[in-house]
Amino acid sequence: MLATYNEDVPAMLERKWQVHVYPEPVLFTYDQPVTPWGPELARGKPVSLKNAYEIRIPLDPHARCCLALGTARRRPPFICLM
Repeated sequence: MLATYNEDVPAMLERKWQVHVYPEPVLFTYDQPVTPWGPELARGKPVSLKNAYEIRIPLDPHARCCLALGTARRRPPFICLM
């Protein structure tokens, strides 16, 4: 667990942190709320915390935190934290 923390946290801190806010309650969470996302998923390839285009974390039914690569475009509605 510590090895994963030491490898993953610095890479996550280098990403653009954004909060995406939705007017309707469209998000839910479960026992594994951190979701790595990338276009590779559509092609059936695995996505991890290291190679994900975005790391999505629901905060409540109306908001999620999105840790995006520096090349990721910003999508409204969002509030940029970093």
